[in-house]
Amino acid sequence: MNYAHKSNAHVRVLGLLDAVTGAVRHTEKSRIDRRTFARAIRAAAAGYPRAKWIFVVVDNWPVHFHPDALAILAKDPRIELVPLPTYAPWLNAIEKVWRWLRQKVTHAHPYALDFPLFKQRLAEALDSLADGSPDLLQYVGLRNAN
Repeated sequence: MNYAHKSNAHVRVLGLLDAVTGAVRHTEKSRIDRRTFARAIRAAAAGYPRAKWIFVVVDNWPVHFHPDALAILAKDPRIELVPLPTYAPWLNAIEKVWRWLRQKVTHAHPYALDFPLFKQRLAEALDSLADGSPDLLQYVGLRNAN
């Protein structure tokens, strides 16, 4: 039997959740570095040309505060990083999006032997969040149930 699984196959996901609309922007790569992070933030900020401030809640991953990333972000003075306390993932709404993804895509490892299909299903699940959703905002705790 020929399996597509490779022990060194991996994918990293950078996700940005709009706290107003519930839209999720995402980038998948084998490696997310400081420049990828900063460019993703700048690209997202470009979608809000009239915003006076853009607050980006981040955890304490060193990439978020690397001088190269900060230099790229400084090109748009509206962007301000809001660091969360150390080891407080429950305060970061995007962590709840990752939980949702684990429930929808990776629970019980259905794609363990087909990495390309796993990446496809992951991208499809993230793409389904692109237009925003009040339900997603409620799920992550940014909107109260009516």
